[in-house]
Amino acid sequence: MTDDDDLKINTLHRFAKHSPRLVLHEYGHCEVPAGCGGVVLRWIDPTLGKPATVRVSNGDVWLDGVELPTSRTQLVPGPHLLAIHGSDVQVSVVLDDHNQHDLSVAAVWRCTQTEPGPGWQAVTFDDRPWRTDVPGGEAWVRVMFQVPP
Repeated sequence: MTDDDDLKINTLHRFAKHSPRLVLHEYGHCEVPAGCGGVVLRWIDPTLGKPATVRVSNGDVWLDGVELPTSRTQLVPGPHLLAIHGSDVQVSVVLDDHNQHDLSVAAVWRCTQTEPGPGWQAVTFDDRPWRTDVPGGEAWVRVMFQVPP
């Protein structure tokens, strides 16, 4: 904010939101044939990573060993692990940038249909004996993917 902003007390400008640290990001939107759509915006802290959407069908999800409570998250550049337990699992990890990069396409997939021991969601878990294809039915799946800088 500049010094002039303090002088505009009785203007609509005082209702505008400004932040030197946060970025306004589209959280969701709605498009309808009548042309009356809408958009939901949210403030995000870009130092916490790039905004991303994790879509998993039919499963419980952990990201880097922590249960993911919502499909919206922020990812710092570098490697990440998505762990999923479910049936007929389908996954996409999409960076919410203008190009909509799906990071799960070039990911390293590991899967087992035998219930693994505790801690299978942790990044340090050894999944080398697991299969590299994802079968149908109940499965435990680990997906390693890379977020570009």
